[in-house]
Amino acid sequence: MKFPCHLSDLFGNDINCIMKKLFSLEKLTQGIRLSVSRYPIAIIFAAIAAVLLIFITQGKGENSEAYLPYIFGCCLGISLFFSIHTTAEHKNWSGPIKGSMLLVGLGLIWLMVNDINNQINSGTDESLAIQIFGYALLSHLLVAFLPFIGNFKINAFWQYNKSLFIRAFTTVLYTGVLFAGISGAILAVTELFDVDFGAKIYAYLWFIMALPMSVIIFCAGVPTDIDELESSTDLPNGLRIFVQFILIPLVVLYLLILYAYMGKIIVQWSLPQGWVTILIMVFSVLGMLAMLLVHPYQHQKENSWVKWYTKGYYVALIPLLILQYVAIFTRIGDYGFTAPRWAVLAITVWLTWITIYNVFFKGRNIVLIPLTLFITAFLFLLGPLSHKSISISSQTAKINRLLTELKMVKNGKLLVYKDNPQTDSLMGELYSATRYLSRNYQKTGLEPYLHYPTEAEIQKEFTSNNVVTAELAPDTAATVAPVTVAQTKGTPHVNESQALVESAKKDSTVPDTVSAQNMPVGEDINRERNLDKYERRQAIRQILSNDLEKFNIHSYDNYRETATSTWFEIESQVPQNQIPAGNWTHYYPMNEIYINENGYETTISSHSDLVKIKRSDEAASGAGVSNLILIVNGEEIEIPIQNAVTSAVVNRMRSGESNPQKLPNNKLRFPFKKNGKEGILLIQKINFEVAETTGVNPKNYKMYTITGCIFMK
Repeated sequence: MKFPCHLSDLFGNDINCIMKKLFSLEKLTQGIRLSVSRYPIAIIFAAIAAVLLIFITQGKGENSEAYLPYIFGCCLGISLFFSIHTTAEHKNWSGPIKGSMLLVGLGLIWLMVNDINNQINSGTDESLAIQIFGYALLSHLLVAFLPFIGNFKINAFWQYNKSLFIRAFTTVLYTGVLFAGISGAILAVTELFDVDFGAKIYAYLWFIMALPMSVIIFCAGVPTDIDELESSTDLPNGLRIFVQFILIPLVVLYLLILYAYMGKIIVQWSLPQGWVTILIMVFSVLGMLAMLLVHPYQHQKENSWVKWYTKGYYVALIPLLILQYVAIFTRIGDYGFTAPRWAVLAITVWLTWITIYNVFFKGRNIVLIPLTLFITAFLFLLGPLSHKSISISSQTAKINRLLTELKMVKNGKLLVYKDNPQTDSLMGELYSATRYLSRNYQKTGLEPYLHYPTEAEIQKEFTSNNVVTAELAPDTAATVAPVTVAQTKGTPHVNESQALVESAKKDSTVPDTVSAQNMPVGEDINRERNLDKYERRQAIRQILSNDLEKFNIHSYDNYRETATSTWFEIESQVPQNQIPAGNWTHYYPMNEIYINENGYETTISSHSDLVKIKRSDEAASGAGVSNLILIVNGEEIEIPIQNAVTSAVVNRMRSGESNPQKLPNNKLRFPFKKNGKEGILLIQKINFEVAETTGVNPKNYKMYTITGCIFMK
């Protein structure tokens, strides 16, 4: 079967071979067997990742986030072991050498999994994202150059990576078609035969298609003899067309924009914006990709323009690199090194080396491009030049300098900062620096005065906030042992005087409240399980916040001179600690949960159920009471608090009083029931931030934090 010539021109001889295999069951079976025999460990890692994702989707994992490091590790293992298998086959490694390299690969995966797991537990989102991206970049760069270490065959290198590039596109095509086709078949069976597979069947199918199946399809088309590629002259015409008429025009467009901007800052004699670094990165990536894709075409007379493009690209890059250095060092000079700034600087240095190599030394060894990028990424992730080492060193030095300027250290002791409009901006810088270190590298920068919480301190903080030591109501005769959050067998009991019981009964919106003796007692499991990411993060941030507050270390309000912020609270008339009637099995406390930003989801718990809360988007334009959205395992449940508290808030705003506004308990109790999820939200307190510029403005306020609890079945 001959494939249409226009697609054959686009992908070269590969497409005809691919289509013949696609429409031949024998060839298809051979391809699967070949993939499994050549890349067994890579396929096994893909299968494990799919199984873990399916397991999480089924909801069988009590703490699904615990599986994420292993999923990331399996995904990294696919590319890592693909490169090891390919190199072992190409270099014909002996059994002991191949076995040793496979063990090394497994060891590397284990180290990366441990690192990712530690960062997830510490809640270091920015550092975690950078680390995962860096590991993925390293493992994929190995795929590009590892088989050629020790023998840089340029044409074989280009042909090999060209085959992988085209194979990636065909794999996406085949995987997408298979997924769409099988999904359609499942839908047809569901509609025609009333067979309910469940909505999650499509997620399961996607995990299987996107991981083990796509890896098998990809590996089936990998060249088996890399040495033969050195003499190959297969130069797909479509690839040249793609670069010449799509990539290069984009490169020229970005070049014109950047040169116009460079002219603007020269005329205005101003410093470049930090955003320009992103544009230069895009230009660099597109330009280098285009240059690599058309590299061998420069030897053809009819494509002599390729030589001019390659040389012109690097020459045009020189002024932009100078602009990049000015922009990044301006940011570093003002704020110090952080991981993103160090990453930009590292890539800029690498681009500078590649540019010098090609412009002044006529570099023709394109293998050095991924090889040197691998070295740069490795140094960025690990060792004394890593983003962690550089960021900690830079931000700690900045903090020490600011402490000296603010005169906060005397006789080896940290002093309490006294608010001063002239130095508050410096305090804001100090707070931002220590906040950055604590949220990314488990440091405060204020050592030895303030240290990052130890594991014992984190556990203690969590216990103090979430374990309720309670006595039964006066009509009972025993004391209940402490119980913890999110129990699956019991609900915590709380202190309650008889008067409070009666008061709560009168204004309860549920049929009745019950005394503690009628509630099932659960076991104390707080010491028996590890805290999840959100519980650890909440405890860590609370400890650090308390420590910083002791020394009045706080953020800086940019609008201090033109606006003042005040606070007031809406509270329940009596504490919301009476257990409402109902066979509740789960209890989730909320201690000053942040809800200030529209759409921002705050996790309350991810232990038994994934419970989050956010404010609805309807108050985005300024007026502050909106309904709450409770999210339980992905199901959004609207909690209508707006009508209950808006009038009280406005009245308090107009009165100008700052003391808490008390509301009857029944107005702050919100039962909910939706799609099998049933419970009640009890609000103890809502904290409002009021920004005043000219007197009291009843519209100029917004919800900031909420305190209370949730009972669920």
